[in-house]
Amino acid sequence: MIYLPSNNLPLNRKVSNKTIALINECNNLHLTLIIMGDFNINLEKLYHNIYHNIKLSSPKFGLLKHLINQGYIDAQLLFEPSPTLTFNNLSRIDAIFLHPNI
Repeated sequence: MIYLPSNNLPLNRKVSNKTIALINECNNLHLTLIIMGDFNINLEKLYHNIYHNIKLSSPKFGLLKHLINQGYIDAQLLFEPSPTLTFNNLSRIDAIFLHPNI
């Protein structure tokens, strides 16, 4: 379970980098992961920017870009084409990502 703080960029970056290092270590051990958390990022905006090739320059996107680049699957999108909003009915900031081999 991951919590990325929304208002503390240095801590967000530290948690993201540590999580990426752990994911890479698990990949080297051929482990299959399920990663869930409160990412404090508007996931629809993230996917929109990726789809339209808009650069994601904020370090807040680092962990999610890594997961997507590694082929992790946003589990909610498997079951709901228009996922339920999780933050004040404004955006979806919580997610479960499945390893591509699941």
